[in-house]
Amino acid sequence: MDETHYAGLARLLKSGHGRRALIRARGDEETAFLKRFIESGGRNGGAGEVSSLEDLRSAIQRCDRCPHTAEKKFGYGTGENGVMVILYPPLLLPGADRKEYKKDSAELLKKMLGAIELSLNECYITSLIKCEPDGALTAPSAMFRDCEEMLKLEISVVRPSVVVVMGDMVPLKKIMASCPSISWYCVDHPVSLIKNPELKRKAWNTLKLVRQKIDETAAAPAGS
Repeated sequence: MDETHYAGLARLLKSGHGRRALIRARGDEETAFLKRFIESGGRNGGAGEVSSLEDLRSAIQRCDRCPHTAEKKFGYGTGENGVMVILYPPLLLPGADRKEYKKDSAELLKKMLGAIELSLNECYITSLIKCEPDGALTAPSAMFRDCEEMLKLEISVVRPSVVVVMGDMVPLKKIMASCPSISWYCVDHPVSLIKNPELKRKAWNTLKLVRQKIDETAAAPAGS
């Protein structure tokens, strides 16, 4: 369904004028779409009003944009230190390998953040792709098109000053351009670092820049 096409109709339905007649003229699928569109105010893919971490979790749980998904990936941590970490595992990494490295990857992430004096719990950790495919052939690029609005919501709620992308940064170019006040950094995903230890030095150098930016931001006068 094209949300732009239905924007005017959704406004009319919200106003209540002719609501019953218009809804009766629609099929079940279209009626369901319009209901989600109205509830969201024409935004957020049906996520509704989102203003807290709890709202974000609920929005991700309700999202049904992608077919053939087996597991939802929710954000972790409070984001109170102003740091968001976006995880994007290597595209060619099979799901079985992701599961195999899951524990070691989480431990390495914790160590990486700890090395620059960041608490995992005080950061906001999220995944670029919010659902784990159930084995069907779903292109990650197609999935991200559906996840992009959710990531924008996370940024608007958490309001980070620093974002560390662990993995490919290319899909985020539009979002980065729309958030010039945020400092963006890219390091390899923990799984890539585990499989390719020679990449760790470069990652460490980037993490030191992250720490430097955090310290500079903390030392800057309020409102500067």
